[in-house]
Amino acid sequence: MRLRAATCLAVLLLVLVGKPSGAVQALASPGPAPGAQANVSGIKDYMLRKTQAIAAGAKRMEAASATYYTLAREAGFDYHTLWTAQHARAWAAVRQARAAWSEINPLYEQMEGIVAGLAPLIKYDVILDSGSSAADNAGTVAPFDLHLPNGRVLRRPGNLYGVTESTLWGTFAAYTVPHVTISAGKAGFGEAVPDANVLASASAAFVSYLSALRHAELAWQPTVTDAFTCLTINVPTISDFFTVWRNSRFVMGNKATRHDFVVRSRLWDIVDNVGSWQVLYRGLSPLVRTVDPQRDTLILRELTDVRSFVLSLAQREKAGKHFTPEEADLLGAEAQNRATALTGQIAQVASELHVTLPQ
Repeated sequence: MRLRAATCLAVLLLVLVGKPSGAVQALASPGPAPGAQANVSGIKDYMLRKTQAIAAGAKRMEAASATYYTLAREAGFDYHTLWTAQHARAWAAVRQARAAWSEINPLYEQMEGIVAGLAPLIKYDVILDSGSSAADNAGTVAPFDLHLPNGRVLRRPGNLYGVTESTLWGTFAAYTVPHVTISAGKAGFGEAVPDANVLASASAAFVSYLSALRHAELAWQPTVTDAFTCLTINVPTISDFFTVWRNSRFVMGNKATRHDFVVRSRLWDIVDNVGSWQVLYRGLSPLVRTVDPQRDTLILRELTDVRSFVLSLAQREKAGKHFTPEEADLLGAEAQNRATALTGQIAQVASELHVTLPQ
């Protein structure tokens, strides 16, 4: 999956060590005006609303997966019999699980930029969305095993969005059933039959870890430092998103080797992530204006510009434009340049506010 953890650490060191040349003068600024307030409590409220909505959708995915598992068990896990004798019911359950997944995936991306930048919460980002499998041996491995109803244990299978996506849409052979397709005799994307044991276990784990995330969110007390830390960690990782998009089926087509990010273009995930950065900065903006109103205006504009840039790409792709790998590389480089400049502005104003970023 993503190399988010390693990238975030490198970026944080860059922000702390390689501040813009004006940072020394900024540290001598008088600080915020007396009584100036940030609105960081709104960040927590935003996350809790998103998590609640995701949890509701995840429970629908779990219920549909449980229905599919029951049908498979009643058929003695003979999937040929299941998809012949109970095709309508099995297909309805899979469609319902897919619909729920498609609903909750963008909701998480809309708050990932916050979850992935907070020490008390980042482990849930690794488990739910960004962690790799032990087999991939890339980035941070998601720290959990899946215990299937049939007694099998999937050791460190990767993040739960990826496991459920590749099971539901049949992009990973280990999570699907061989020699059976949803539409008899038809092969291709979305036709592989899900393994009911994997789907039921992964869906139940999804609900469980979301509950744990919500409890951690409730215990978290947001601070100005938290908000600045989230931004300086996450904004520079935009190139990671573009790399995943470049290697996905949306760019590589049938040559893609990824099992995940097959349903929704990663470009839309970037748009949603930038939206979470905007939520973070809007909470800081009232405070920033008291020490540097021009930079505040600049940061707000640059956040909007980055989101508009990626949104235009996503809309072009949706309208039928197929970006080549070479185009994806160039676009990723442009996005990274924008994000690097934006991170410098955010780090500068953090210095002006005497905010100490973690080392």
